[in-house]
Order: sequence, then structure tokens, then C-alpha cells
Amino acid sequence: MSNRVTEIQGEGDPILFVHGLGGTSNVFTPQVAVLQRFFKCVRPDLPGSGRSATPGAIDLVTLADDMAALIEENGGGRWHVVGHSLGTIVCQHLAVRRPDLVRSLVLVGPLLAPLCGIALAPHANPAWRGSPTPSSRAARPPTPRPISRRSRRWCARC
Repeated sequence: MSNRVTEIQGEGDPILFVHGLGGTSNVFTPQVAVLQRFFKCVRPDLPGSGRSATPGAIDLVTLADDMAALIEENGGGRWHVVGHSLGTIVCQHLAVRRPDLVRSLVLVGPLLAPLCGIALAPHANPAWRGSPTPSSRAARPPTPRPISRRSRRWCARC
């Protein structure tokens, strides 16, 4: 989205900060004040928030694709991605749609939303670093389940 306003501070490994609904990139000001000494901190205002214009209809997939474009515009590679509230859903979509761009995820106040037809299985993802032991039932990754009809109906709207 060409009308996106983004602040970039610091140098080093890049971190993308994605704010929540009703927020702006300023929500991460305290964290960036410290982290910019060690990392490249990138904070966009999502469309319709802060200083970014609303381009029309916005959905989660469009927001995730916009964050992927932002990463690519700033050198690409694998980034640390931090999301808050609605931003956590955008970050989850980004990680599923473009795992080649996501090094790590930090979800602050996460919201769970269906990922539109994608059944996640952490143990099937090579990026998942867990090492559960057979004797530890709690440490085993969950068994993937098919997406329910209810979730499919919800996904038809996103």
C-alpha cells in the first residue's frame, strides 16, 4: 500500500512492529527507545491508523501482504516480527503466508483467528524449534485437526 507511513530507527537485525486496532506505531515507542541501540526497528502505521491513509477495503490478508512488501522494500531477509492485539493476527498471517520473511514471532496480547483454510501443525514446520520428548505428554506438539465448518464460514469473510 503506497500510502503507508513508516518510521525506521536504529541499525542491526531488523524488527517489524505491528500495532493493534485503534493504535498507531507509537504504541511501541518505549520498546524502540531501548531496542534501536541494537536493532533496526521498523514501525508502520497500518492503513487507516495514525498517519496512514485508508485505501478502501482492508482485510487481514491484505495487511499481511503489505507487511511482506514492507519487509522486501527494506532489504528482505528474515525479520523478527512483533505484533500487538490485531497486529498479532496480521503477524500470524504473515508467518504462514511468507515464512521466508519471518525469523521469529512475538505476540503481545494475542488474538486467535482462523488462518483462512490453513491448518497449522507446529511439528510439521521446519522452523518450529521445539524438541518434545516422548515421555512428556505436555511437551508434544498438538495433533493437527481439520478446519471446522464454522471456521471455514468465518474465513470466507476475510
